[in-house]
Amino acid sequence: PQDSLRGGVLTHAGLLTITSQSTRTSAVKRGVFVLDNLLGTPAPPPPPDIPPLEDADDGAAKQSMTMREMLEWHRRNPACASCHARMDPIGFAMENFNALGMFRTEESGQRIDVSGELVTGETLESVDDLKKVLVGERRKDYYRCLTEKLLIYALGRGLEYSDTEA
Repeated sequence: PQDSLRGGVLTHAGLLTITSQSTRTSAVKRGVFVLDNLLGTPAPPPPPDIPPLEDADDGAAKQSMTMREMLEWHRRNPACASCHARMDPIGFAMENFNALGMFRTEESGQRIDVSGELVTGETLESVDDLKKVLVGERRKDYYRCLTEKLLIYALGRGLEYSDTEA
């Protein structure tokens, strides 16, 4: 229905759960999933000397931070900021869904801010805006990615240069 909070793969509880940590959401994992599996534009791996979000300094202060605040703190490192600019806005758009995929409007007593701007310039105010981008401006990226994934599955191997024509 038009007023439903659900619809499509992005709001499917299974996807939202698998792209979360065990006790909290992960805007990064959710963003990486969309980039890798729906758009076919994976983010580069993190630098080897960057600690996980939970292990970084000021751990006690982070207990009351929202996911957005934690990632903004993490992005103060320029080595982190460039990649997170690609992943985080996508993940933030799905932040209204908790680690089990249940809808929520608050985290740590604060209203959840799901807004963001993609590196390609599109602004997001909800997961519905992300869906519109994926089926609109990024439709060809999605079709290419889906075709590649199906071809990999059908061939039982990764793609090679000689598969370009197919």
